[in-house]
Amino acid sequence: MNALIRLTILFLATTFSIIVFSGLFETFNAFPDLWSKLGNGVPHQQTGYLFPIGSLFWGAMFRAPWHLFAGTLPLLLVFMALEFGAKPRRWVYLSVWVLAGFLAEGILFGVFSRAVAAIVAALIAGQVFWWLAGRQAGRWRQQPAYTVSGMIKRAFGGYRPLNLLAYAIVAFLAYQLSGHAVYAGKMVWVSFISEPDAGTPPYKYKRKRDFTVFHKVALLKFPDAKSCLPDDMEGLSPENLKKMDWSKIENSAEAEVCGFRLLGSNPDISHATEWFEAQGMTVPEDMSGASPYKGLDGKLRVTASWSISKNGPKFSQYGPLRRLLFFTPYGMSISSTWSPDGKKLIDYDVYFLFL
Repeated sequence: MNALIRLTILFLATTFSIIVFSGLFETFNAFPDLWSKLGNGVPHQQTGYLFPIGSLFWGAMFRAPWHLFAGTLPLLLVFMALEFGAKPRRWVYLSVWVLAGFLAEGILFGVFSRAVAAIVAALIAGQVFWWLAGRQAGRWRQQPAYTVSGMIKRAFGGYRPLNLLAYAIVAFLAYQLSGHAVYAGKMVWVSFISEPDAGTPPYKYKRKRDFTVFHKVALLKFPDAKSCLPDDMEGLSPENLKKMDWSKIENSAEAEVCGFRLLGSNPDISHATEWFEAQGMTVPEDMSGASPYKGLDGKLRVTASWSISKNGPKFSQYGPLRRLLFFTPYGMSISSTWSPDGKKLIDYDVYFLFL
């Protein structure tokens, strides 16, 4: 029972500190742009920033969900490991948070001001975690008589079933984390050892910032169009290209890579509407393959939507535990961009819609 209570405290402290980090990072990261605008004579009311409430709120509401999704389980495992060693000092927890913040928002972007914002926000979030949980590390094993579980034991006798429940929860978290560990290994591989090629058909994107390490892992997993279809599927006929195996998709980057592979294997934009509808999606008439939207640059666009609130997630990136940590979107939107002549697919973006 002591272990279960302590695990709950660590979980709550970790999630709250991640939210604190997200709000503070959004604020610190915006300072250079704000100062630049103010230095150029732009009135504070016209800068687009409402400091500090607006930036803190935006970071907590829109940046925190991703950080909770990617960081809660790895951090929780580290903090659980620290519970069983010598009582760690404050600098150990601060170091863990700085490393996590730097990896999340600093090193992958290569922007100095962004890295500084991540480090400062992580130091504050680490201090919050220390106050909430870090300074109590290990006491759940040393003072059982004065804990909640001690009172339960005296009142109701042994609590072995509750200990078993605690071990089961720890085992479940370890199982969940194993998937993160494998995925992290793939991220290291594609980032520093062997970057995958664009595959077949070659994966393309409009903006470099949209091509992340998650897309590189997706290229490794789905090197060609056939890998996005059911394993027993033979050939890439127009009918087979419509049978995307969504059960293989684990995140939006994989959905973008596979969607590009299959939709881009069609001869031209005229197949887009039929392809999206085969996935169960809705295509508006004014942005369909027969009547695509034409941008100022002449490129054509076809969009499709999927109602998550009505039909559930299209792919399983939100497991049962992650649903507790994430604001579940109510819809998914896909935008496909084609060359002016409609012969080549040049971009495929997946967006989620939140309340």
